[in-house]
Amino acid sequence: MRVLLDTNVLVSGLASRTAAPGALLHAWRAGIFELVVSDPLITEVARTLQKPYFLKRLTNEQITQAIILLYTEGQRTVINVTVTGIASHTEDDLVLAAAVSGHADYLVTGDRDLQKLTLFQGVTVLSPRAFLDLITPNLEV
Repeated sequence: MRVLLDTNVLVSGLASRTAAPGALLHAWRAGIFELVVSDPLITEVARTLQKPYFLKRLTNEQITQAIILLYTEGQRTVINVTVTGIASHTEDDLVLAAAVSGHADYLVTGDRDLQKLTLFQGVTVLSPRAFLDLITPNLEV
């Protein structure tokens, strides 16, 4: 199963390993699903992790290692479809385009506007909690 975790899920998972986003990162590392990423997504994660909130919670080494992990272990995809005007923000259209280009089965996002789509060009859009509930039977707890 191929899954694109939106930036908000990735950075939340890095900052708080006990909430649903943290459990999803653990599930990815455990091989429950393949993580689809794009270079723009990784760039956005890196930029977001430089905000004071995250700098108080993560060391520079942890941030560097997280970015390296996304580049080396994520299934990097080139965005080869154009999505415009679907989401309320241009960067969210780019997330949708990455999910479709990467043949993701799921887009997991904390963005409630994106969640309202429920399905976009074959990609199911879920909240972190809903996706965690979906894969929980596959997790060893």
